[in-house]
Amino acid sequence: METLNFEFLKEINKILEEQPGVLATIITTHGSTPRKPGARMLVLRDGTTIGSIGGGCVEAEIKREALTLFDNPQKKYALVKSNLTDFLAGEEGMICGGSLEVYLELLQPPGRIY
Repeated sequence: METLNFEFLKEINKILEEQPGVLATIITTHGSTPRKPGARMLVLRDGTTIGSIGGGCVEAEIKREALTLFDNPQKKYALVKSNLTDFLAGEEGMICGGSLEVYLELLQPPGRIY
């Protein structure tokens, strides 16, 4: 499991005081993946990301899924399974071939409803 970076937590806590964000956390991996369980990324409504869960196609897929949570206030959580072998590894320059599950959670500033 990857260790949680204290500076990352401080940064996202400051951001989340002002605006909502979706926290993406890798919860399981199988085979070869760029990051391991515990890796996190914050996705903001405008598509900005802070942190990384591996980059490339898988990160773009998770970002797309995270953005859907902003449009559906009743849905605050999601579990996304991504198989890295589904992407064209040769064309994308990817060398991973594993799979991962990412937990998405919509976080909102205290006392605000969006």
